[in-house]
Amino acid sequence: MKRKYTAFFIILLAAMTSCASEKTTVRPESAVPESRLDDFITYDGPYMTAAPEGYFAVNGSAATGYFLYYITPDFKKSTIVCNELECAHNDTDVQNHMEYLECNAYLTDAGANLDYYNGYLYIMMEDYTTSAGSKDILYRVSTDGTDKTVWYEPKQFVRGFCIYGDLACVAEEQLTTEGVKHSITTFPVEEPEKATTIYETSEYPNRTLNRMKCYGGNCYFYLYDPEQTLEGQQSVYLFVNLQTGEGRQLYEPASVWIEQQDYGTLYEFKEYTSYRPETWNSTYYRSLSGSQEMQKLTEADFLSVGEGDTLSGVDDRYIYFTSIHYGGNALPAQEQKLRVYDYEGELTAEIPSGAFGEMYHVLPGTDRYLFVQKVNRDGSYAYYYVDKEDFAGETAEAHEIPFEKRG
Repeated sequence: MKRKYTAFFIILLAAMTSCASEKTTVRPESAVPESRLDDFITYDGPYMTAAPEGYFAVNGSAATGYFLYYITPDFKKSTIVCNELECAHNDTDVQNHMEYLECNAYLTDAGANLDYYNGYLYIMMEDYTTSAGSKDILYRVSTDGTDKTVWYEPKQFVRGFCIYGDLACVAEEQLTTEGVKHSITTFPVEEPEKATTIYETSEYPNRTLNRMKCYGGNCYFYLYDPEQTLEGQQSVYLFVNLQTGEGRQLYEPASVWIEQQDYGTLYEFKEYTSYRPETWNSTYYRSLSGSQEMQKLTEADFLSVGEGDTLSGVDDRYIYFTSIHYGGNALPAQEQKLRVYDYEGELTAEIPSGAFGEMYHVLPGTDRYLFVQKVNRDGSYAYYYVDKEDFAGETAEAHEIPFEKRG
């Protein structure tokens, strides 16, 4: 069923000013920082983060196990973050992954959130060792691999977290008899005992969080409905003010990708006739920072709008779109591109992306580098970096980061 967007956006703008029906309002102990957040979370990630001594990333496979790696600043070498020479991570014939549990670099699953703050890495992973069965745990790991301790233990499940200034923001999920209860908890990074639930809702019992970002004093998160249909799309974006705990919908349920930055807010709405990508029709909008008025974008604003590209990320300098790389309308591999624009809409670089394959994500980057993560068929990852100094209106190349083999 095709959507009629004129009426839809009237509903959208009204929804942006209406509060979610159930919330708890508590002022956090820590003041919300004024500085911008330099990263975002895509699905379960990010799986790579920057630190003063280099970079850290999650890698491995379901067969070999997943581990935390350190990557040198020049991207030429990577090592597992464990200082034990006789550790099980050096063994190549381990049959039971429980043998890895003593390794400080071992991660129990691939979807481990990863962030850095003040000399430590903060990681989300599933803990299989509790008496009640599996449970999500947030760990603090030293960058030299000498220590791994429990940082924060939620009531049940963590679906995402990020560190915003000196404030930790954690999205939690609890299963109840009525369905799923979602909540946002905040606390100073170094004082998790001061954890406070600032927002809670049971309004979306059938959805799960798979995207989250803190920016401009707000926590934005996307609740995905895995059973949504063309006639009843129920996924929804919400945001919560980190100081007041006030929560609101950003739009009425629909299929949309939203990115926020100093540039403003970018929206890509997908109109479906089926779930086959070749039948999607995207419409793009922008609202200026602090405004709810939405302006429809055209090819004159971004070349990618005319090409039907997908909005993939925004940082404090650039906007990223990816060309169609899967489905019936996928371009040939040699024509697939990750396109980079400045805030004026000028195309500053085209990065050949055919080697990335069908499943890849634009990851949090730095002022100097853009990162891309590719998901391999065995569940392992390949990571690429692109030097932003090469964004000069021409082709910029992505370079694969090598990962050492275990054992």
